[in-house]
Amino acid sequence: TADAGGDIRIWRIVPHRLMTADGLVLIEQVQLTDSILALCATGNAEVWAGSGTGNLHRLTYERKQYAVESWQAHSGKVNALVFVPRTGELWSAGDDTVVNVWGATGKGQELSNALRMHRGPVYTLTHGSLGGRSVVASGSFDKSVYIWDAEEHVPLQCIESAHNDTVRALKICGFPGEHEEGVLASCGRDKHVKLWMNTEWSGEGGEHDQEDDDGGEDAAAAGRGCGEWETKVPVPTERPTATVSPAPQTSAEGESAHPQEDNHPAFNLPKKGTFRRFFG
Repeated sequence: TADAGGDIRIWRIVPHRLMTADGLVLIEQVQLTDSILALCATGNAEVWAGSGTGNLHRLTYERKQYAVESWQAHSGKVNALVFVPRTGELWSAGDDTVVNVWGATGKGQELSNALRMHRGPVYTLTHGSLGGRSVVASGSFDKSVYIWDAEEHVPLQCIESAHNDTVRALKICGFPGEHEEGVLASCGRDKHVKLWMNTEWSGEGGEHDQEDDDGGEDAAAAGRGCGEWETKVPVPTERPTATVSPAPQTSAEGESAHPQEDNHPAFNLPKKGTFRRFFG
């Protein structure tokens, strides 16, 4: 756990005493000078912390105490961290619109890649498996969600208007049984929670222009390198009616809301309806 005062506390969980005062035992306390906004544990006695000043702190357990290594990782706040066990890499996202990938060589400051596709602060990251592929998803102030190959660091999908406001949280969910290929859950400041499935993962290709149950069109999607997914998760027959309006494309003066769209690499991805919202 961590707080805005830079206090990081590491606890041991006592399973048979959970829900009691003895269920958590404080084993280590580290005081940093930065406010901590994001935490991530790698599972090998390492804890990573992202701060409000753009610093990344690596806490390594050595000689019965935690040693701290710190460096400037972003030019703005570090908003999210996620660890990819298969590659041993740490992904960080910040207010500077960049998603950084840090190497697994033991040198915490080795930058493997800097992914510059979002057009606003990146607030959330999640890692998991979609269609049997290891991916990382990122969500931003620009309302978009990117799906990245977790090993090659290339964009697989861009859901340009995943929400009508800032994307604040993402989670890749695996469901037992018929939903094992995974779905992506997203939450935004537009007060919507959405579940997404890929409709083109099997390699058959083709355009899929479906409509939501409420009659509204799906958010625009762009993608490449993916096949086809079947939407297998049943939608409840009774649910609150959700009205999703398309994101505005022009400003009040009639000018483009995003004047740099045409030159931005995100808009060079082929426009295909590969990710579709099926609930929310």
